Amino acid sequence: MMHITGPENGEPCKIGTAMTDISTGLYAQGAILAALFRRHRTGRGTKIDCNLLSTQVANLVNLGSNFLNAGTVPRRWGTAHESIVPYQGFQTEDGQNLIVGAGSDEQFISLCRRMAVDYYENEKFASNKARVANRVELIKLLASRFAEETLEEWLARFATAKFPFGPVNTFAQVFADPQVRHNDMVSEVDHKKAGRVRLLNNPVTFKDCNLAPRLPPPLLGEHTDAVLREYLKFDDNSLSDLRSSGVIS
Repeated sequence: MMHITGPENGEPCKIGTAMTDISTGLYAQGAILAALFRRHRTGRGTKIDCNLLSTQVANLVNLGSNFLNAGTVPRRWGTAHESIVPYQGFQTEDGQNLIVGAGSDEQFISLCRRMAVDYYENEKFASNKARVANRVELIKLLASRFAEETLEEWLARFATAKFPFGPVNTFAQVFADPQVRHNDMVSEVDHKKAGRVRLLNNPVTFKDCNLAPRLPPPLLGEHTDAVLREYLKFDDNSLSDLRSSGVIS
């Protein structure tokens, strides 16, 4: 994963969050639900195995398939796309970053017109194949043009565009975003020591069920007694023995 992540001519970079851990959990969730459904239909249970290594390999998706079937070794492209040009980030006049993609010739023409340039009339940029072949020249031209106006000015120009675009937000901008607020992605709960704390909500919603966090992160060992009592049926004497021997605190 690091081999394909990072600047085009730079060193391999790690992904900003624990995507392999998260992906493994999501694979496990799907596997558990499938196994439960299978048991419901057949009456047979099964053993499920999930591991981080297999998840990382599976997450190579199309790049892994390209290597296995065509011997194509992927490379790092920064924010750019290997086979679609332009499809990457550009810095604006005020030092912020904007991601823009033109996935078709029609979208590229629309992009150029909204940028008030006529690059689409140049044969070197008239098709995606030509733009990939002349990537360096085109990106230099686009980067120069994007540097002439601020992020807000570009967002206004592209407001009704049908090609994908968007700013690279800071964390403050993410949580202030109107759509993020509308999606109700933050909950508040009371914590025994930290007081009122804010937590990220589940991105999935059910029409008739609230999936927001109901409890704050637990203190160390906060639920030890309750778990041992409920699931292992330990009594007071058993818990006392474990505590006196240092097994639990």
